[in-house]
Amino acid sequence: MTDPVPSDIRDLEADLLYLRKGAGTTPGRMASVGTLRLVLGGDDQPYSELRDRLDSAIRSLHDEEAALLLDVFALSPDTESLTTLRQRRQHHGTKISRKIDTVASRETRAITNLRNQLLTGWYPTSPMPPGARVPEAHNSLIQDNVEILTVVEDGYWQQTREHYRFLALFDEADYIRISNSFPGIISPQPPFTVRTHRLGDSYSHDFYYQHGPMRRGRTYDLRYTIRPDPTLQDDRRIKETSRAFHERTLTATFELMFIGDVPDTIWKIEGLTFFERPGTPNPNNQLGHPCKTTFRDPHGGLFYGIGWR
Repeated sequence: MTDPVPSDIRDLEADLLYLRKGAGTTPGRMASVGTLRLVLGGDDQPYSELRDRLDSAIRSLHDEEAALLLDVFALSPDTESLTTLRQRRQHHGTKISRKIDTVASRETRAITNLRNQLLTGWYPTSPMPPGARVPEAHNSLIQDNVEILTVVEDGYWQQTREHYRFLALFDEADYIRISNSFPGIISPQPPFTVRTHRLGDSYSHDFYYQHGPMRRGRTYDLRYTIRPDPTLQDDRRIKETSRAFHERTLTATFELMFIGDVPDTIWKIEGLTFFERPGTPNPNNQLGHPCKTTFRDPHGGLFYGIGWR
């Protein structure tokens, strides 16, 4: 079984920069930008739908940026027949009485804003076919990439290492909160510190950024290790490693390291509710050992990860 190719926010921006070059938005060039197609609705969507959604996202920006990007992406009637980016920049520069270098410099910020707009889903999309979905973020954050490694020795949990790379969609937030259903001691790496609170049967970990409040549009890397709390006597035998994804996530990778006993059966947990997890193995979801699996666009507060027995 082959894991999907990871994609991240930088890939999306690279796709947008690539698509504006040459002839601009054409079926052939759209076929080469996998991350952008994923964000616009998926690889199986026809070119006309993907083009309409890109057009819609651009038009949702401020008027000046929208007009600029429609021209450089060859989506405006005046530029769709122009076959080079330079020609399209010259055309736009003539319209606004600016030199081509000025147009090029303004593109950088406009494409960053378009990237954020595409990730959040805050734009009117064209009609979606059955089964297609463009997730919508809610003024919080977008997780570019999540990596979770769990170490188990003879059936007992030893530690979990987690890495979250996220894009902030908020201003002036002092911390982000991640909750666990099991007790553990958190060791974050700089530039984050942590404060832990017990809430009923769960544990909330507030990760504070050491350099002041986190800011909109910036990307942050949160890394930490969780180890069992030696003062608690809970049974540390586990049969799954999973997370519920409430915020939009482009890719999430789960990896298991077994020391000593290795389970007979290992499988993917994918899109399950709290009460359904860890699910059951079937011919389509089983994993080998060593096991590592990547999910693309996990969402909806549902659980993803790995289960075993």
